[in-house]
Amino acid sequence: MYKIAVIPGDGTGPEVTDEAVKVLKAAADKFNFKIETTEFDFGGERYKKTGETLPDSAVEELRRFDAILLGAIGHPDVAPGILEKGILLKARFELDQYINLRPVKLFPGVDCPLKDKGPEDIDYIVVRENTGGLYTGTGGISMKGTPNEIAVQSAVYNRFQVDRCLKYAFEYARSHGKKARGKGDKNTLALSGKTNVLTYVYDLWERAFHEMGKAQYPDIEREYYHVDAESRMVRRYCNRQYVRRYHHRPRRNNPGRNGHRRRRKYQSRRHQHVRAYRRKRTEIYRQRRYQSIGCCMCYADDAGYSGRRNGSRENRKSRDVRNRQQT
Repeated sequence: MYKIAVIPGDGTGPEVTDEAVKVLKAAADKFNFKIETTEFDFGGERYKKTGETLPDSAVEELRRFDAILLGAIGHPDVAPGILEKGILLKARFELDQYINLRPVKLFPGVDCPLKDKGPEDIDYIVVRENTGGLYTGTGGISMKGTPNEIAVQSAVYNRFQVDRCLKYAFEYARSHGKKARGKGDKNTLALSGKTNVLTYVYDLWERAFHEMGKAQYPDIEREYYHVDAESRMVRRYCNRQYVRRYHHRPRRNNPGRNGHRRRRKYQSRRHQHVRAYRRKRTEIYRQRRYQSIGCCMCYADDAGYSGRRNGSRENRKSRDVRNRQQT
């Protein structure tokens, strides 16, 4: 018997949890296990009535459940941050929910926006540390409401938090990696961070990552990606169309004349269309830019002209007459 606490919350949360409970019951019938659900009304409506978010007694009650099914938190009539901190973050910290596990998996029969990709191509797990970082609430505001107002929000991690998250990720890669599932010859774990800019926090993560991997998990291949480069790589390696677009400009270590990298003379038809589109777009942009400049110059002129910058012939004649009269 699995005991599940259901917190529908606000907005579309009740609709989502209703359907999720139906799926759970269907899965229980098919795979022969039992579930028992208990619903709680924590959310914006309860806060408006009672002024409480998640009382301490509710936290102790939630400890007795095997899982919590949460819909959505956030109410238009409640200031941002009250429900999120009072319910989401309080439950996270009090129950020490230190792993945020996000499976990315394409199921059979489901359309995918990436070209020619199926379930065997899109199947990986994102593991995120869930109790540290910016959500710890470390920081504050001073001189609020003045021109010199200062706001500080610090990302805080300790070595214990980092190590236990990495250990979970390594263990998961060992037991659920491609090699473990018979879909590849190695299990791989990649660390995503920003060591080139956020040099303190991600230096800790990177050192702990390689130290633990080298000492305890030498069978798991380790990789590191900057988070912005990782977003590009996910799209690049999952979308053949994207790869083909840049195939004509390969990265090489041998520079050509004047230090520039060599480019292939051949350009794909797709690239020719892209270049033609960019030239047309640039031409249109320039035309609009010149038109806007002309309008500004026209309206900025205080001689009362209504046309070209120098005015029509009649306007020029009237201006000359006024000048002679003034002299």
